[in-house]
Amino acid sequence: MKLSVPSPIAQAANSIAVIRSFKIALALLAAIGLTQYALAQPTGPFYPAPLGNGYSSTGSSGATGGKTGTYTITDPSGYSDLYWSIAGSAGLNGSLETLSLSSVSGQSAFFTGTTGYVDAYGADAGDYISSVAIELEVTLGAGASWVSASSLGLDPSLGDLADVTGLSSFTANLQFLADFSEIPDSGTSGYQAINNVDQIVTGDTHTSTSGSFYDNQPAAGVPDTAGTLGLISLALLGLAGMRRKFAHA
Repeated sequence: MKLSVPSPIAQAANSIAVIRSFKIALALLAAIGLTQYALAQPTGPFYPAPLGNGYSSTGSSGATGGKTGTYTITDPSGYSDLYWSIAGSAGLNGSLETLSLSSVSGQSAFFTGTTGYVDAYGADAGDYISSVAIELEVTLGAGASWVSASSLGLDPSLGDLADVTGLSSFTANLQFLADFSEIPDSGTSGYQAINNVDQIVTGDTHTSTSGSFYDNQPAAGVPDTAGTLGLISLALLGLAGMRRKFAHA
């Protein structure tokens, strides 16, 4: 039996078709990679959350027991990922000092710093203490968990964010504390509620917090991974068909 051998022209056409098909497949694979990268790095900060949220609270962040805030998330299924960020500042000398994340333990994150303070206790009353340690302790409720900003591709200075993806609501307890061990004649020691520190000048104790959200939402007009894989499969099937066609030319 005589076998037919593709002509040089047919072979060249076959090669061009193969190259074009591979270019299409590679372009679609790149689209998958870009889509996944876009979803890997959240955008923000936003407040309220892009699709909306509610908020209520009980207590005071400077008092014993702190303040517990409850966030309700509008349409949690509308996010690929949703994160909550908290920043805090406090002071005992009439001004605010920014607190930075120092550690995370379980559901709690600790933001620390120092402040000046005019001693209001005993024989040292009126003396200025240049550095008293202060802290913001943030404890998440069930379902939420801490994740580092750097692991999400965000600025590491954000510290850790709470992963609240898929939750219809979550809680966070905020407590500002001061180290009484660094205040002579206070009659107590250890970290206690910052509002418990006596002041010579009323109103010198200040606290402030700011919460915000970072999110990923499915991008409109961008095919999902399954759709993109389907297109690649069609391209590869077309490639195989053309190769068979030219092989029998």
